[in-house]
Amino acid sequence: MISGSEVLRRVYISLAISFIFGLILYFMLTGLYSIATTMKTFLNISYILLVFAVTFVTASVIIEHRSMSESGRPYYLIGGFVVASIVTFLFVCASNGVMMAVKSGLPPVEEFLLYISVLSAVAFTILKLIENSMKRY
Repeated sequence: MISGSEVLRRVYISLAISFIFGLILYFMLTGLYSIATTMKTFLNISYILLVFAVTFVTASVIIEHRSMSESGRPYYLIGGFVVASIVTFLFVCASNGVMMAVKSGLPPVEEFLLYISVLSAVAFTILKLIENSMKRY
């Protein structure tokens, strides 16, 4: 049986993580919207390529290390490329959203709380789905 303090600790951790990810999702969606409407990013291409390179090397090494068969090993470069592309895209969207918020400010408080509340619930759902799928491994 789980004690009451353990349940509270889990609630606090889940709330903190879901609201942090909700805020990140807000900035990512805002950045994606600003990229789609203006076709510009606030980051220099050198920073974007740096994030891509670091993520590509890291993901390729992790995928190569987790590969079980020798014949599947050359595909770690393709997997690293896919992971690096996704992470770089998400990073560019999030940083663009932060830069948009710095430049033009946040929306009114009521609207901002609505966005963060909905996105935090979405983030909590995604995290729980990922957590349950990872229990199989």
